Amino acid sequence: MSLYQLQLCVYNYLRTLESVEPGSPVPTLSTSGYDLSEEEQRALKAGDVGAMYSMGIHPVIINGYC
Repeated sequence: MSLYQLQLCVYNYLRTLESVEPGSPVPTLSTSGYDLSEEEQRALKAGDVGAMYSMGIHPVIINGYC
């Protein structure tokens, strides 16, 4: 598990959301290109905030995700 890779994935997703035009569909979070375990990938794809928090993602990043 790499906490940095986990946080980077969510951070990059949040940056992607900044450029979404109002009324446009919201892109899905992609885990490709990140060195993540299967557990981390499942939590990210499912949007499991509790699991993300347990894995150690910084609360500010989780707040932005929520």
